[in-house]
Amino acid sequence: MGHPQANRQAENFNRTLLHGLKTRLHQVRSSWVDELPSVLWSYRTTSRSAIQETPFSLTYGFKAMVPSEFLILSPRMAAFATEINEKERRVDLDLTDEKRDAAAAWVTRTFWLVTIMPELSTFSSAREFWLCEKARLADLSLKAS
Repeated sequence: MGHPQANRQAENFNRTLLHGLKTRLHQVRSSWVDELPSVLWSYRTTSRSAIQETPFSLTYGFKAMVPSEFLILSPRMAAFATEINEKERRVDLDLTDEKRDAAAAWVTRTFWLVTIMPELSTFSSAREFWLCEKARLADLSLKAS
């Protein structure tokens, strides 16, 4: 197990995929092979809680459209204007760094909640925790030098 985090991510994806397949198979009673593309599309176009973006939009830079939206005039297509779209794409590109920063902040906050907060609960106070942490860091710096 060289990369435990990668294994957890793969397990999470597999669990989500299996749940989607079971749900679809229960509804339509067909082969899993027939339903796999729609389940994968659903996964790729569903926002994740971490950064409120879909894997599709992170990859391609815009939200996915269902093919039927091109055939039937949907409100989304009716409001489409090439010039405005081009300006909005430039704004989205400018916001890429902000999205990346928001994702990094979420990762930091999650790391804090998962690793640091449980340790805090074993100490009688936050001050006691920080004193122990300071001593541990000092010990590490002595070993490094």
